[in-house]
Amino acid sequence: MQATIQLVLKIGRRPPLYLGAWQDISHLEALLTGYVLRAYEDPRAREDVEALFQGFGRFVAEQYQDTRSLSPGEMICRHTSSDEEAFQTYFALFQEYVEQGRQKGRS
Repeated sequence: MQATIQLVLKIGRRPPLYLGAWQDISHLEALLTGYVLRAYEDPRAREDVEALFQGFGRFVAEQYQDTRSLSPGEMICRHTSSDEEAFQTYFALFQEYVEQGRQKGRS
């Protein structure tokens, strides 16, 4: 799980390196979806990655008090006023989530 957390944080620090000119939520989620699919090759990694992103999804929903069934990126986009703001907010919320230790299921 730590490797996944570090990857997301690295992307947040240097988006052009990972996303090129396409620095928006949809491209970020596409990259992360590819990463998750790769994790399905290793059952232990899959469980960790699923738990991380499911927990992050719940965390984002709690932050916005939004009960809709949306991905974290979609939810953030609906609660921000621009693509740039949504992109930055994604990483800010992810950092907050990690700092709170939510990925380990603590409330």
